[in-house]
Amino acid sequence: MPLDDLVELAGHLPSTGARYRGPQRHEAAPDGLLRLLPPAERRRLVEATVAGRSSFRRAPLSTLAALEPADRRELISPRLKRLGRRRWSAVTLMAALPLADGEPLLRDLTADHRAHHRAMAWPALLACAEIHADPGEFARIAALSERAWHDQDEVRRATLHQLAGVAPELLDALPEQVLRDAVLTATQSRDSTTATLGAAERLLSRVIRQAAVTGHAQRAAHAVALLGEVFGPPGSPLTPRPLHIDEAGARTLWAAAGTTERRPRATVVLAELLAPHLAALPALDAEVRRIAVQSDDADLAVRAAAAWVHPAPLRDTRCGELVLIDPAFAVVPLILRTLATRRTDLLDGVCAAARGGFTGRLWPHAHPWAARLGPAIAGRWLPHQRDAWSEHHARVAMDETAPLRLRTDAVTLLTDPAWLTALAGQAPQPVAAAALWALSDPAADPEHGAAGTGNRPGLRDLLLAHAATGGVRGRAATASLRRLLTRLPDGDAVALLAPLACAPDAPVGARKEVARALGMLPGPDAVRALLAAWDAPRQHPDVRAALAVALLPALHQPDVADRLAPAVHEPAVRDAVVHARVGRIPETRSGPYRAFLMRLAEEADDDVVIAVHRALSTWLEPGTGDAMRLLADAVTAPERPEKVWAAAAGTLTGFPPGAVAESVVRRAFATLAERARAEEPRVRADALRRLHRVAGAAYPPGPEVEVTSAFDLLAAALEESGLHQDAARLGWRLALDALRRGQHDGPQWERLVRLCEVAPSRLPDRSCLALDLRRARVREAALATARGLRGRGTAVSGQLALTLVEECGTATAWGTPWRAELDALRAHSDPDTAMGALLVEPVPPG
Repeated sequence: MPLDDLVELAGHLPSTGARYRGPQRHEAAPDGLLRLLPPAERRRLVEATVAGRSSFRRAPLSTLAALEPADRRELISPRLKRLGRRRWSAVTLMAALPLADGEPLLRDLTADHRAHHRAMAWPALLACAEIHADPGEFARIAALSERAWHDQDEVRRATLHQLAGVAPELLDALPEQVLRDAVLTATQSRDSTTATLGAAERLLSRVIRQAAVTGHAQRAAHAVALLGEVFGPPGSPLTPRPLHIDEAGARTLWAAAGTTERRPRATVVLAELLAPHLAALPALDAEVRRIAVQSDDADLAVRAAAAWVHPAPLRDTRCGELVLIDPAFAVVPLILRTLATRRTDLLDGVCAAARGGFTGRLWPHAHPWAARLGPAIAGRWLPHQRDAWSEHHARVAMDETAPLRLRTDAVTLLTDPAWLTALAGQAPQPVAAAALWALSDPAADPEHGAAGTGNRPGLRDLLLAHAATGGVRGRAATASLRRLLTRLPDGDAVALLAPLACAPDAPVGARKEVARALGMLPGPDAVRALLAAWDAPRQHPDVRAALAVALLPALHQPDVADRLAPAVHEPAVRDAVVHARVGRIPETRSGPYRAFLMRLAEEADDDVVIAVHRALSTWLEPGTGDAMRLLADAVTAPERPEKVWAAAAGTLTGFPPGAVAESVVRRAFATLAERARAEEPRVRADALRRLHRVAGAAYPPGPEVEVTSAFDLLAAALEESGLHQDAARLGWRLALDALRRGQHDGPQWERLVRLCEVAPSRLPDRSCLALDLRRARVREAALATARGLRGRGTAVSGQLALTLVEECGTATAWGTPWRAELDALRAHSDPDTAMGALLVEPVPPG
């Protein structure tokens, strides 16, 4: 690809690395696309994209790492000097420095008394050495990290994550002592978490794979022994994953590891790592089989059995061999799935052993057990096998001595309605809830058909009876009932749910679920059932809120609106009914809902009206003049209390563009401006307060949305009323908005300067401009505006020009036009502007 095309592509595509967001791994590999460019082009692109104030600190490390060391030092060092004692906030910049410059800074931060600072410093130091790409230096820095292993788990975990992801050539340089210290400390520290052990496992797995590929057999064997420390302890939360190496690598690894004395657990770990190649390693294969068959440790035997049956070509035979030795080996998930799908001839013996609790060599005493397989897996079995399987899980589900989690797992495999019904009524709550849910499954139908399940009156009555009890059983029964109703005709479902929704003595939770279920059903019958439930005596407010949500799509019906409107004074109903565009109301019903909100604004109390004003503004359309006039009248009506008109004040400048909105806003602002000139002080002060509140909430919508004439009308009303400070503040917002749109020849800046030149105290706060200077139109508009303001020659225009030049110059690394503009301002006729320009140092802060 030509160089110009590469440069263009690099300027548009994002960096391959991720931005640093806290203690985590630094992706230190240089950006691949940037590395294809000459050094000068790389630096220019990086300066153009991340040269802003804080954006440089947040730049991906992979972007900075693509620069030459001298360029990194030149760009980063001045920024770090300006950070002072806050250097911990720029660890990405420190990591991007050449190692000779970054190491002292980061080593100083690793001694900080705050643990989260150390958790950022150690990974950054390793990343700095990784960018340096010298294996010897990286090994030295890794050895220095010994303090991190003995630190708090937060520090240990972050450092291990960084070390586990280094490049392969640096991974080879890690001393074995570093691996040993890091892994042993992580596995034997009491505060180590699963995430920390997972990082240690990833590090060792990569070391083993790399050593096996490069032929360093002894190094691989040492790492395997350490990996046994991660997985070896009984009850370890991690499960070894097979290594992604070929058969030759597996033979090399076994040749090195097989010559050392190992404990059985280490042998099992090695077998789990090399499981796909066990058939090619006869000695290891025989040893792991011996552990599975003869070990007195049941957990170790189960792990050994899972590793031994892993080779796919031998799996069927080996599963049969183990199950014939001891049917309890069926508890191994891989063996059980093989038996259920490929060796169903062995299921009779497994089911018979399960009835006795799997007593045998693996488990000397009876042991309750439930399979974690779906009921559908038994579809290919013989009928007596399915019956024996269900009988075993029914026995476990009803066993009062079995753990609740095990009993719940057993319930999910039951399909006999008689057993499920008994469990729903007698078992503890979690087990009963699982049974109630399973009852509505099509598999629990005696006819094994979805239609048959929906037409079982006895089941519906059972679920309704449990739904009426409330609590865990009631919620589970209601959820099951809702699933059951999806297979019923809509009319039958409504007839079934309506009585429960109207029952005042039914649990509140059950009635809410029924209301939601009715709301999901189409047709007028469901709406009539909801209205009947609404009219039911002694209905709970929370149930009324659920009913209101279900009734919202039917607001076009007068009887629905007539019921909801008088109840919105209840907070729960108000929150359910009055809301912005969040999906409860379909777009096709926006008109009736808007009319309903306007009705509430006229009839309801002040709290409801405030909520209506905030919600109604999101439902406006260009032709909805009535709604706009309602909001405008709320702002101008003298009798309205402040909390009501203040809620509507923020909506006037957000009306959708069009002639209707302009007419409404013009009339409202004219009314307030006329009152602001009244002779009576109370009337005048009230109008000024309302205009002040409208101005405070008036913010342009952004470059992608059209600015309406309401802002210009408001600015004119503010000036006419004497609110010059508010007019200047609004003028500043509009002037910046014009720059963000790439416009500089409009009246916004002229109006702002004119207002502030009369009284410089009107100059608004100019601390944040938020200009996207990556866009050429914005840069050109900002430069033209700054030059125009400077050419005006007044003190106010000079101060505004200095603000623009300082902001844009810093954000663009003080390129040619902005440095020249700063020099011109230093010769400005206003002494304060000239002095302010002299105080600006044209070096971008970090």
